[in-house]
This record gives sequence, C-alpha cells and structure tokens, in this order.
Amino acid sequence: SAATFAVILIFVLLYRYKSQTKHQVVPNPKPNPRKEQNSNISKIVFDLLRLGGCPIEIPFYDLSSWSDKFSKAVAISRRGRFGVTFKGAVVHQSPSSSSSSSSSYSSGSSQITSVVIKQIGEVSANSDVNLSIKKEIDTFESIKRCSNIIRLIGYCMKEESSIEKPCMVYEYAPRGDLLNFLLKTSPQDLLWQHRLRIAVGIATALVCLHNNNINNDKDQQPIYHMSLKPSNVVLMQDFTPKIIDCGLA
Repeated sequence: SAATFAVILIFVLLYRYKSQTKHQVVPNPKPNPRKEQNSNISKIVFDLLRLGGCPIEIPFYDLSSWSDKFSKAVAISRRGRFGVTFKGAVVHQSPSSSSSSSSSYSSGSSQITSVVIKQIGEVSANSDVNLSIKKEIDTFESIKRCSNIIRLIGYCMKEESSIEKPCMVYEYAPRGDLLNFLLKTSPQDLLWQHRLRIAVGIATALVCLHNNNINNDKDQQPIYHMSLKPSNVVLMQDFTPKIIDCGLA
C-alpha cells in the first residue's frame, strides 16, 4: 500500500542520512600564531577555561584569527535561529603549561585550546543584537555555578559603523550536540550509565535555571529556557550534558 511504501522510504532516507553524517568530524582549525593574535587575550581565555571567571570582551580580529577567518571548514553548524557556530583554536605560548581539559592539545611549545565561536544573527525583527548578548551575559553571571550549563568565555559586540558580526565565545563540547550524537550513534553503543548522566544533567540544569532567585532578590527572576531540545544540549567528552543558548532563547 501507499502507507507501507512511505514508511519504507522514510527509513531508507534516514539510513542514508546517518551513513553520510557518521564520519563527518569538524577538524581543528590550523594554529595561527600570526602577530595579529593578541597573546594577552589568548592567555586570559586559557585561564578562564581552566579556572573560571567572568566573560571578557574579545576583539573581532582575534575571533577571526582563531577560526581561520570563519572558514566553512571549521563550521560546527549551519545557520540556525541564533546564527552560525565555528570551532576556534586559541593559541597560548606557554611551554610549561599543562591541562587535563578534553578541549586542549599541544603543538610544539604552544598550548592550543578549542572554543566555540557563535556569530549571532538577528534574533528577531524587533530585537537589538547587543541587548541579546547582554542578556546572555547576565544569564551566565547568575547561573555560572551550574556545571550543566555551557560556560560563556567572551563576547564581541556589534559596532554601529562596522560590518563585523557580533559573536559569543563558549567552551567547546567534543561530542557535539545531543541531536547529532543520537543520529550517529547506535542505541546499543550508548551505555545506560551515560544515558542516566545525560538525563540527570539536563534536569540539574533546569533546576538551576528555575531556582535562579535563591536569595529572594526582587530584581532576580527565574530563567525559562523556552527552546529546550536535543540540538540545544551539548555533550562533553565524559558525556556530561550542558544546555546552551540560555539567555538567547
């Protein structure tokens, strides 16, 4: 029957999609130690990823350098509701440094740390992009103690007279977003302990957001994500889930 044929066709198309995406891996951007890279900014970003702290403003030319001028080769996702994301490589000249982070690796005398750079598009027709970025910063400041919410490292505001796009910089999640991970992974390959960690982690993040006003501050309100879905959950190397776009959603 036509219904049976349609079901078979859907399964065939899904199988082809999984086969085509199974081995697609975003490469590490080529380390670019050119003089325009700001070594001080790189060191601060490196320390923020290791030790934590408040997000900093990062010049656009540094973001461009870290991502090979926003090359399509290092694009993590296509244009979505809030823009396009790229994988960036932050080069820090520190021969004696060492890091246990899964997003860091060494190249000669340099420590190279991966980050996510999101070029922010117009959130809505009636919104100011810079206000949306400030909202994301404020959101992070109030919930930065939660380990299941992605860490905001830095930002780049949009200048009125510039064509440069505003950006946000986040910690890098090696396993990518949950939606693509599920499409690429066979059910038997995802251990129950990992499934439980993902479920509990997402629930923990929601508790942090909804209980944001723990000090009964009149100006502090609970945070509702409004766009929670598998593509807005990313996975670290140990399957710790982290919710993204908390302030933009």
